[in-house]
Amino acid sequence: MTDELTLQRWAASLGLVGSPIPGDGRFTMAANGQSSPIEFERHGLEAWKLRIRLQVSNADIDRDWAIPEVFPQPSEMQPTTPRDAFGSDAQQIASSFPLVDALLTSDRDAVTVQFVATVFDEGLNHQSFAVSLWSLLHAVEAFESMRSLRARPHAVLTRLREAAPARPFARPSRR
Repeated sequence: MTDELTLQRWAASLGLVGSPIPGDGRFTMAANGQSSPIEFERHGLEAWKLRIRLQVSNADIDRDWAIPEVFPQPSEMQPTTPRDAFGSDAQQIASSFPLVDALLTSDRDAVTVQFVATVFDEGLNHQSFAVSLWSLLHAVEAFESMRSLRARPHAVLTRLREAAPARPFARPSRR
């Protein structure tokens, strides 16, 4: 069974920082440049769950994942609402990385996306831990990149609207 101190030491050697308190089967550490910490939690006697939680407001989802009406209605297998498209994108990104899954929960104002990877004690060594952690961090990075790309058109339109003159189509008077 891999203990907390070993995982903390391995995580620190990979650039994660934090001040975990050992002993309760849970601790958090942060990757350089990441705003959300990585949560480490003992999962039974044979595994650890590594988790990063990201929260996205419902307003951002509705704005950035809106499905244009110009396109024909998608089939039953494709998402039909911004929230469905958001969830589908998160799942698709997670599934691109070994042993990473995306779990979504929602409340009134936001959706929380949890990217989760499981590391099993059997055969766990520094290398296999590093690969699992790398997969988790890169899944989150890919998701954040996609979020940024989806928000870009809205940001460009906002800047164009702000830069437009107050009366853009005023005709010059004829004398």
